[in-house]
Amino acid sequence: MSYKGYEAVIELGNNKTKINSQIFVLDRKGTYKLDSNIVTVLDASTGIAEVTTTKNGKKSKVEFSFIEEAVIENEIDLEEAVILEELTFDNNEIGIMNNDRPGDGGCTWCFSHTLNSSTWFSHLTVAAVQTALSIAFPNWIVPIAVAAEIVRLNLTRVWNTTRVYYRYQWGVMTGERRHTWIYTDSFKTTLVPGTPYPVEEITNL
Repeated sequence: MSYKGYEAVIELGNNKTKINSQIFVLDRKGTYKLDSNIVTVLDASTGIAEVTTTKNGKKSKVEFSFIEEAVIENEIDLEEAVILEELTFDNNEIGIMNNDRPGDGGCTWCFSHTLNSSTWFSHLTVAAVQTALSIAFPNWIVPIAVAAEIVRLNLTRVWNTTRVYYRYQWGVMTGERRHTWIYTDSFKTTLVPGTPYPVEEITNL
């Protein structure tokens, strides 16, 4: 069965975003007919998604938390860190690393900790998935291809691993760098298609 959709994203203010979705299905005559209307409201401050679906004259509503609280692992005391690793990625990017302590001179990216989390997408459309990921990773311009793959694969949840680094210049923290990998399974063996990895977010502090 073939589907297509029209979606509009509306910023409501107060950290809330509404996505209006119209889903059309291809009938036997080769014509797309309206199948359902879906209104999704995502609250970035609470991590709550509210999805209201109207189909065949009937309305249903579900509410769930789409952001799981991140768990910190592999945390390093930066005041004690001396030997820092060099980062090498598939895109040939090399992170700036040296053996300085955070209080020393120079500009250094220091590994701090790993975050493990997950994001839920039950009942969400492509635009809603993209918006939810944008809330979970605010400094990443989420490719529509990633959201489309999540919907295509019928994933109700993805699992995230994020490595967090802080930049120091003359002993002052000046930036945060996050590298994230997004997986289709809890064992973290298969990456969600649609983007090169790691996903990078940099925030100047």
